[in-house]
Amino acid sequence: MTAVKIGVGGLVRNQQGQLLLVKHNYRSYWWDTWILPGGMLEPGESLKECARREIKEETGLDAEIGDHLITFERIVRDGESLLHVIYIDYWAEVSADAPLQPGDDVGEAVWVDPGGLRDIWYEIHVDARTILEAAGYSTGV
Repeated sequence: MTAVKIGVGGLVRNQQGQLLLVKHNYRSYWWDTWILPGGMLEPGESLKECARREIKEETGLDAEIGDHLITFERIVRDGESLLHVIYIDYWAEVSADAPLQPGDDVGEAVWVDPGGLRDIWYEIHVDARTILEAAGYSTGV
């Protein structure tokens, strides 16, 4: 039996209004696509603590975690394997212009102007696009 995973993350914005995207450097459901920073909830950890920890681990940035943005689930069946993730994402802000420092599991981290999302929309993972659309960042593509 496969456990249901709880993935927690943030739509991180900087003072210039740019959005933070990352790519994992290991093979997974999210591999080789742009996603929002986040990861799996650990026992005893609050949702906001998880979002803050994952953003820090993946980017080196200290983020202020704001209001709840979206909760949704993804169920992926591939033959005998099953992935069931409950996503819980928050608005997040970084107040300082600290440099991005990708963590061990992140190969790339970039700031993107909202208007530039259109150029990379199909390079963004479908689940991250769901979160971006919930936040009002629809490109009309």
